[in-house]
Amino acid sequence: AGLFFAIRISQLFDSSKLTLKNFIIEEKSITHRSFKVGESLPVKAKPVLQSLGVLEKVNNALFKHLFCYGNNSAWGSNNLNGTDSIFNPYGNGFHLDRSLFEETLLKIIESQYGHVVKVIMDLMLPVYILILE
Repeated sequence: AGLFFAIRISQLFDSSKLTLKNFIIEEKSITHRSFKVGESLPVKAKPVLQSLGVLEKVNNALFKHLFCYGNNSAWGSNNLNGTDSIFNPYGNGFHLDRSLFEETLLKIIESQYGHVVKVIMDLMLPVYILILE
């Protein structure tokens, strides 16, 4: 969510001609690819990516992930809810390699909006800082 926020807030500041020097995006390490538990990106995420203007670039990278044709989940109850992509005009979702997916989003942010640097704060937590130029 932090990297999606970075893209969206950058678009808002860009379009309104405001200047923003830097802000914290999320607590992660940027210098090396660390293991992250994967997850599924449902097909419903594609319109969100399209609204952010990054669908084409993300789509190119998504072919490095496994296709996902449906999800079953139980959130807050014992009832299992399922979604599938068989009738969805956007096609299939994906089982993500989270590190690779976040790396792709970082490259998009850097190429479109500025550059990202790693800083260490007092609590020794690595964070992303997006610097808009």
